[in-house]
Amino acid sequence: MAAFIAMIACTADMRTPAFDELARALVRLFPALPAPTACEGGGEDPLLLTMGAARVAIMSIDQPIPWPELEERSRATRWWPEAEPALRAHAGHLIVSALGELTPLAGATLATQVSAALVETMPSALGVYWGSAGTLLRKDVFVALAGAIKDDAPPTAIWVDFRVGPATGRASRGFTRGLAAFELPEFEVLAAPEPARVLLDRLMGLAGYALGNGPAIRPGHTVGATADEKVRVIDAGSSFGQPGRVLQLVFDQGGGPARASSWLSRLLGR
Repeated sequence: MAAFIAMIACTADMRTPAFDELARALVRLFPALPAPTACEGGGEDPLLLTMGAARVAIMSIDQPIPWPELEERSRATRWWPEAEPALRAHAGHLIVSALGELTPLAGATLATQVSAALVETMPSALGVYWGSAGTLLRKDVFVALAGAIKDDAPPTAIWVDFRVGPATGRASRGFTRGLAAFELPEFEVLAAPEPARVLLDRLMGLAGYALGNGPAIRPGHTVGATADEKVRVIDAGSSFGQPGRVLQLVFDQGGGPARASSWLSRLLGR
């Protein structure tokens, strides 16, 4: 199983909630999740929660998350515009990770659920850094996005980062980061005939589909937002410095740009 690590940035008060309070928060946020049945460790040792056949480790680090790891994302995250000044003042962090014989999806889900319960019950928590994707989310946004798990949907915006921006002319380009941790290929686009916000919607939809359905999108497939839109999927090396092979989307220029209509566009009011 891939190691899914969530880092919770905190102010000076690093006290974690009591076991009973954390268990109540987990049940409140995720009613279908079995409540933790045991708690071990604490103090200088990691706190270990037993949850069914799995365990979740919570380690308290009395030092900030190394700034070189946060600096770039703190200036670019769409989920926490004020992240840079907030995080420059953080004093310590918690590390949350799921242990046991879990699938990548199960491990990421459990680490996300426990992290959401922690930030919900810790006034000192500022936000969450999801290591495998490099996503950085304010605490309330993290809890809201984690709520997708209740509907059996992946919290895609937590687990996958989406880097999009302008290319030449009116085109846009971008890529995903985080799918590889789920043993899935990343998506890359070198030239999409659409605005960056529309490409963002497209990549989020494809990543969410891959997380929910596994490696169903393969080289040779054609994907599109409409029946007329033709976007070819090819196997390629990364054009953005990512390891391994990726799925590159190649647009049929005759189809024209798609319209933004996903849940993200509605959420952002664009």
